[in-house]
Amino acid sequence: MKQRTRGNPLAAGLIAAGVGALIGGLLPATRTEQEAAEKVKDAAQPAVDEAKKLVTEAKENLQPVAEDAAQTLKETAQGAADHVKQDATQAKDEVAQEAKSAQENVKQDAKGAAEETKQDAQQARDQR
Repeated sequence: MKQRTRGNPLAAGLIAAGVGALIGGLLPATRTEQEAAEKVKDAAQPAVDEAKKLVTEAKENLQPVAEDAAQTLKETAQGAADHVKQDATQAKDEVAQEAKSAQENVKQDAKGAAEETKQDAQQARDQR
């Protein structure tokens, strides 16, 4: 240990402080220390009680606000979900209408092409 701390007084001081704290923690508290701790505890008790009271009051005051905020958030989310559902239904209906219209266009184009082909075939027969 001597070799490691030689030339490093800060390390030696930290080691000594650590050993001292360890020994002090292992020794039982003296009557004077116990009395001092009891006085500090008794002196701090009103502050602890006041802090507990303030926390309880804050909880009671904030709980309705939090519940209202949660309800508002729920209603907003439900409204948004309803809006999305309406938009999706409208889009589905528009796509269905477009598909039906495209189907009619293809059907008409096919009929026109068939008629044209029929006429071309008739003309080819007539020219023979």
